[in-house]
Amino acid sequence: MTDMTDDEKELALLARDIDDARDRLVLFRRLLAEQLAPHGGTAEVVEALIAGCDEWGADHVRHILTTTPASYNLTELPPARLAIVGPLVTQLADASYDFDNSVVARESNVCRQDPTRERVYPFYGREAVLDRAAKRLLFIDAPSATEPLDIVEVPNRAPPTREPDAEPIRTRRRRRERDL
Repeated sequence: MTDMTDDEKELALLARDIDDARDRLVLFRRLLAEQLAPHGGTAEVVEALIAGCDEWGADHVRHILTTTPASYNLTELPPARLAIVGPLVTQLADASYDFDNSVVARESNVCRQDPTRERVYPFYGREAVLDRAAKRLLFIDAPSATEPLDIVEVPNRAPPTREPDAEPIRTRRRRRERDL
């Protein structure tokens, strides 16, 4: 790394971070699938757990697994199994978050250097490009595997403006214990 530019060094570090996060995702997916298999867990269930963590957070997903595992097509998980699965869900969510952030950082860097480059997006531990014409995602690791997209164009909105002469609106101050 001695003769590398700062951008090249940054990209090399990001590539290492992406590989590390991907390895952790593979590991935690496998471990979760093994732990959930006796309760109806499949690879699709693990993907749904990742999606749930992205949408609502790992704490909420762990709560759902405790209270209503049928939401993920699982049978009831005994406390001993939950004690194993809960931390795995958190580690899976962390690995997914690290992967997504590293891919986004890399793409910001390389697309800034080459604005004509087609941007790569993270998608549940995989990298994909958008095929806008065909309305699908093309996965880098398996170009023949695609995911259909429902793309809806939304017009740009102007930022909100404030009238320069507007009077500030008075609000009632709430009484708090510390104000008493």
